[in-house]
Amino acid sequence: MLDTNDRTIAERSPAPGIAQPRDLTADVIRGIAIILVVFGHANRGMIEAAGQAAPPALRQIDFVIYTTHMPAFFLLAGYFAGLALARHRRRDYAASRGWAVIYPYLLWSLIFWTIKVFGIGYVHHGLGLGDAARILFDPISIYWFLYALLLLQLAAAASYPHVRLLLALAIALALARAVSPGSGIIALTLMHAPYFTGGLALAGTRWTWTQPRLARTPMLAGLALLFAAGCAMALAMGAHDPVSPLTTPLSLLGIALIIGVATRARSSAAGRHLAWLGALSMPIYLTHIIPLSLVARLFDWVGIAAVPLRYAIETAGGVYLPILIYRLAQRLGIAGVLGLTAKPPFATIRRAPASAARANARAPLRPMSSPPDRPDR
Repeated sequence: MLDTNDRTIAERSPAPGIAQPRDLTADVIRGIAIILVVFGHANRGMIEAAGQAAPPALRQIDFVIYTTHMPAFFLLAGYFAGLALARHRRRDYAASRGWAVIYPYLLWSLIFWTIKVFGIGYVHHGLGLGDAARILFDPISIYWFLYALLLLQLAAAASYPHVRLLLALAIALALARAVSPGSGIIALTLMHAPYFTGGLALAGTRWTWTQPRLARTPMLAGLALLFAAGCAMALAMGAHDPVSPLTTPLSLLGIALIIGVATRARSSAAGRHLAWLGALSMPIYLTHIIPLSLVARLFDWVGIAAVPLRYAIETAGGVYLPILIYRLAQRLGIAGVLGLTAKPPFATIRRAPASAARANARAPLRPMSSPPDRPDR
């Protein structure tokens, strides 16, 4: 999903010290996808709060969003993992997952567990004191993505360069999972494995995320029409699982639509803003569920029930409040400790001169769609 440190690794030239520019279109795609993630969680919060009284439209929105945004993130993650593995030793890449994925997963799972235990009024479905150990084998809430991503990254490192074999295995396991459906992290990982391994395969080609053909107006209109019609048909047939072998065509259509929109928007002001959000997708992802819950709680307390207004404000709060948290963490020198940087967590704890702190505050945010940094250090 996120720009894990694979991106930082992959965009470094094989020549030490020479960095390659970021792929702006890939960042725009991430920006669109992270907004959909926050919007989807806001929508699910409303569904959970309403229970059986939730309007069918909310569940239909949930299906449409989830057919696409997570497959898109896994496709991107696989692509940049493939680029990283092509340039670095497999054991170094695997070792880098410690600070890149495991540390933020454990830290933010424990933070969220703490909030659930001691602040149940602000979140749905409280947890008990004994549930902390579950995070080792049963991810809590949104942090399943990091767990699944870790499993897929380690599988990629173990099997590289036999990418086609891994892709075939991923497809076979996803089909087997469809025949014998299950639940839990293994099922979630298998559902998304074809997209990750598909991205891994794309990394070995001349693929680029900028696709002018998909950005043409007739193509965008056609993709949007096919995607909308496909989702309507799937819902009419009683489909409930938005990511499955049966909904793969819908997911691919949705991904193609996002790539087309991103290609078309990349040179505009809106596109540059989306790219900025995409580069910050990791801190947004890790922290958004907390301000999102608080904003929703505030709406409930005030008594505002207007769905469009809640969607807009909750999504904006879930996207931009995490950026404020990240900026504050940077100023305090604890962004690494919070798992929000591309560095080992305790490397950033130091007392910087006041002039340096002011300079850092004025400087542009470092792209943070990845957890911690490079395996070659």
